Amino acid sequence: MRVTVALLAALLAGCSSVETLKASEEQAAAMGNATPVSSPDGAKPDGKVSEIAANNIAIAGKTLAIVQGSTLRIGSLDDIVADKAKSLNLNGECGEPTASGASFVLACGTDVFRIDAADPSLDNKLTGERPFSSAVVTSTGEVIAGGTDRGDLTIFANNEQHTVAVGQRTDQLVITPTDSVAAINREQTAIQGVLWKDRTHGAALRVGVGVGKVAPGDGDVVFATDTSGDQLAVYTLDPVIRLHQTAPVADSPWGLTWDKDNNVVWVASTGTNTITAYSINTGVPEEKGTLKTIANARAVAIDADGNLLVGSDSELQVLDADTLTNALS
Repeated sequence: MRVTVALLAALLAGCSSVETLKASEEQAAAMGNATPVSSPDGAKPDGKVSEIAANNIAIAGKTLAIVQGSTLRIGSLDDIVADKAKSLNLNGECGEPTASGASFVLACGTDVFRIDAADPSLDNKLTGERPFSSAVVTSTGEVIAGGTDRGDLTIFANNEQHTVAVGQRTDQLVITPTDSVAAINREQTAIQGVLWKDRTHGAALRVGVGVGKVAPGDGDVVFATDTSGDQLAVYTLDPVIRLHQTAPVADSPWGLTWDKDNNVVWVASTGTNTITAYSINTGVPEEKGTLKTIANARAVAIDADGNLLVGSDSELQVLDADTLTNALS
């Protein structure tokens, strides 16, 4: 009888192990490749809304850069809204622009453009051997670029190119005010430090179950949305990448930006058509206020005047500084 009971217990334990393994495999298969859910109907956004495609926004001071198909538009917020911004024609598929000081950097195919915000043109170009999808520039002028078709990055420095193996594709690069760099792989839902000065990669961490977008904060802080897991994650990059805080947020977070004037990070969630501010002064991100957004918000940025901009494939929403202050009070 004891043998029978022992055998039955072993069989049940074996079944439990198989079921646990199967569940783990199913969870792993569901990780990565996150996309934001479509917004519910009936969005009633706060602030002002213009019919302008703006699913990517970079800001250098008071100058905006927005890629609209094969056109790059650069100008002040007023010029963008009034359709008076300068337009530059782009050849091939481009990534999202990023800002550094008074300039922008944009990856388009095998080219990376350095663009002066005050006098925009496509004359300043760096060319690699393979297509790039994301690029950032350091405070000392090095350009770091990566692509979704390979496991390495290219560093352009002093008229030379250096290759840094990172072992995974790059969907987005982010650089902090202290020149710390991280690479995002949405397929593996991972964030990895890039030790670009040493021409090598750093450690990598998993971001929940489906990383969306990342954005720099103050110092070497980086924020990330876990789109599939409905979370906000807070990391530091120097000297090694570390996860410090996480918090649940509204359904399907995607775009986010740091608001240094109010010392909060704004996180937009397409599942609820809302954008919520979180303080990170304590051990866990603390909700401070919420505003209503346009549907299917993809881009979030804040300009030098304190305007919070939210963009989608068809609309640009402007929430001015007073609106933010009232929401946070």
